[in-house]
Amino acid sequence: MSSYWSKYWEGRMHGEHHYQTEHWFQKCAQEHMFHIGKQAGKQRVLVDIGCGAAELTVYYAPFFEKIYGVDFSSSMLQAAQKRIDKFNIRNIELVEVDACNYADKIEKADVIISTQVAQYLTYEQISKHLDESLKILNPKGSIFIFWLIDPKIEWLWGIGYLSEPKVRFHKLAFMLLLRELITVYRKIKGLPGTSHIGYSHRKERIKEICELKNLRVEFCNALYFEYRYNALINLKHPARLS
Repeated sequence: MSSYWSKYWEGRMHGEHHYQTEHWFQKCAQEHMFHIGKQAGKQRVLVDIGCGAAELTVYYAPFFEKIYGVDFSSSMLQAAQKRIDKFNIRNIELVEVDACNYADKIEKADVIISTQVAQYLTYEQISKHLDESLKILNPKGSIFIFWLIDPKIEWLWGIGYLSEPKVRFHKLAFMLLLRELITVYRKIKGLPGTSHIGYSHRKERIKEICELKNLRVEFCNALYFEYRYNALINLKHPARLS
């Protein structure tokens, strides 16, 4: 993760979710557990990359024997520990390290997830994250990258069309011009991503990265975001990792 994003998250105490309510956290965790499905179990280990303040992590706890909450932000992990204590949870261990250099901190995992983390990573960093994950992933385990940003749709959200589809043409044109100016400004200043929410990622490129690593990937739309999608990743030939 770039120094820009490290500085951005420095001192923050929550993950900037769309809504800061327990009802929202529960709904999002339920969506993720639907995809995780049979990979959960009392003998299973989950690694939650970019767990933040554990807003969602605590809701995974009943479904796994052990959970590692991984984040590079010490302030986030402090908030996470308070939340874990509040919920009286005993099977979550917090680890301070980033998404691309964490494998030596964890022995094995059955499920590795990240939520709203990919937007802070380049394609090269996503590749590195997958390499790290494969070092500890059990042969029949799974990797889930939740809430990637789809560039084919995100720009519509960026100019306000998805939230206000009947908006007048001149307003859409103005918002599109403003968005392009912001993109150019970020490039000139050397800021990462095309907007304040970071990078978007094409499904085709994610698939190419996975195929180079003997990984099968399926995509599905995120349940609560029009412009985001999920990548569900497994080994094509599990025996090769054992």
